[in-house]
Amino acid sequence: MGSNFIKPKSTLTTTCYQLHTPKIKTTANCLNAIALNKEKNLLVTTCSKDITFYSIKKEQLKKMQQIVTHDHNITLNIFQNRKQFVIGSENKSIKIWSLNLLSNAKYIIKLKGNSTIYLVIHPYEDKFMYGSKEKAIKIWSQNPSWLSQQLDLGFIDKLKWQQINIFWLGQFNFDYGREKNKEWEVKQRISVDKWEHRLTFINDKVFSFQPVNIINRSWIGSTNLHLFIFESISGQYTLNKKITVSCSCQRCTSQSPQQYIPSKQILLIKNGHFLNLVQLKFVTSTKFECILAQAIEFSCESLLGTLSEDGYLLVSWNKSIYDIQIRILKP
Repeated sequence: MGSNFIKPKSTLTTTCYQLHTPKIKTTANCLNAIALNKEKNLLVTTCSKDITFYSIKKEQLKKMQQIVTHDHNITLNIFQNRKQFVIGSENKSIKIWSLNLLSNAKYIIKLKGNSTIYLVIHPYEDKFMYGSKEKAIKIWSQNPSWLSQQLDLGFIDKLKWQQINIFWLGQFNFDYGREKNKEWEVKQRISVDKWEHRLTFINDKVFSFQPVNIINRSWIGSTNLHLFIFESISGQYTLNKKITVSCSCQRCTSQSPQQYIPSKQILLIKNGHFLNLVQLKFVTSTKFECILAQAIEFSCESLLGTLSEDGYLLVSWNKSIYDIQIRILKP
């Protein structure tokens, strides 16, 4: 399995996000997830039993409403085209809410599931899947009502879905599966020498994988981001590149998933106390350049970051100052 180490030197034109003021301070001592809608005029956050909505106008935040739920909310995802969002919690429930009913906010669908640790919406928004502490993943499909299929796979840390491809990660290996006749089968198991926190598909041929180190029973961010490509001859994903990212050997929580913006070819990665922005440039679906374009340092590992769908806004929150900050992509 070959690999190329990528140094931060390239002819690529890099992107940079500039801090926009004013910022807004939250009363929450720990946010679990944040999400932007497609129009970039609404930010939703969740903290334990609260869901909070902020309007965004001219890159400025204003608190609109806060809902108190009876769940320990863990995940938050927006159905961008359906104007809905879904919340996963530790109390084994999945609730879907309407973004059009915020003045009289109440969930519109409640699904019984497992204690959620990670949830991903399919690009077509007709299904979603999540991983749980019960060593299983569950796939919910709407046709027309919501029906579920559960896969018991052993210990699972994280999941990521892109089209019909599925990854599930265990302690030191992860699997690549494909849907076949509405059933799922293991297609590839890739052994890695480190634990993981995050991965995402760049396209259907390339995915990124962010490992972490275990030191004194603590998760410590790794200095390398791994990029895997699909080899058509072998029909397997193999490690192709490693790119150095900022970390400073700091503790790293599992909050804040990786995010890729195809229109800007930007990959957002939380690592230790940093939000790293990696710029890519594709020649073909498997041939590309990539460099670390920007590393934004914060003062603690409890940190969240998300990009708008068009890559124009970068919204972040960190526990040390309780501020939600907006950064704007420089032209």
